[in-house]
This record gives sequence, C-alpha cells and structure tokens, in this order.
Amino acid sequence: MKHEEKILCYYETTQNADAGAFVVLVSEQLSNLKTKIKKRIILSAVELLQNNLIYNNKNAAIFQVIETTSDYIVEIKQAMETAMIENIIKQLKNINEIEVVDLQGIYQKNLSTTSNSTGNGHVFCRIKSENPIDFYISGGNIFIIKLKFNKL
Repeated sequence: MKHEEKILCYYETTQNADAGAFVVLVSEQLSNLKTKIKKRIILSAVELLQNNLIYNNKNAAIFQVIETTSDYIVEIKQAMETAMIENIIKQLKNINEIEVVDLQGIYQKNLSTTSNSTGNGHVFCRIKSENPIDFYISGGNIFIIKLKFNKL
C-alpha cells in the first residue's frame, strides 16, 4: 500500500509575521477537520510560529500541515545557527523521554518561572500532539520539527 500525503496548509513566515493572520489562514485551510483535532493542531502551530518569531526572527520559516492515511503532521522548517539547533535538540530529547501525563505538571510549573529558556512551547506541543516530537537537521543548518497528531 502506498503511503499518500496531502498538504492541507502551507505558510512561509517573514520577519514581520502576523500571528493573527497565521491563525486565520490555518483555520481556513483546516476548516474540514474535526474541531477537537483542528484546535490542537492550530494551538501547536501557533506555538511553533511564536518560537520562531521570538528566538529566530532573522530567518523565515516554512510551515506545513500534512495529512497521511493515519495522522496529521505539523512541520516547521527553519534555518538556524548550530548552537541554537543543539540547544533545541537537547530540550526535545528531554521532552520526548517524559510521558505526556507527567509533562502536564512540568508545563504548569514552567508557566510560573521567570526563565525564557524552559522549552515550555515544545512541552505544550508534545502535550497537544500526544506523540514524541520528531526532529532532524537537513543541509547543515535547516532544522525541521514534526508534530504527529493521530487521527481521531
């Protein structure tokens, strides 16, 4: 059986990306999805966009939501400096080692901390997707994050 993919949403950011316009675009492009999964996907996509705007706004990012036979994939591709990639990889590896139920408490605790580098956005995405966060490097400095959402 051939593994088919369909791009449901595509968005390229700029340095002045508008999160509100992004939400409207993604909502429109995902209008055929069931409300529960659509909300989880949109919330996670916005979180990834905000991370790019806050920590990596010199570089544009490409967002896609892809439908496969068994799930939806939220993907962000972004050029980054090596040190930033290494830091995010450490955070994602740690987040992926923790069960989703245990991440809820970590997420709440991180909300009350004053640190800017808790990785709470990625914790939030892992909670919403309920799956480990997939990530890899392409072409030396293109960092790709994929969130998998099981079809309900």
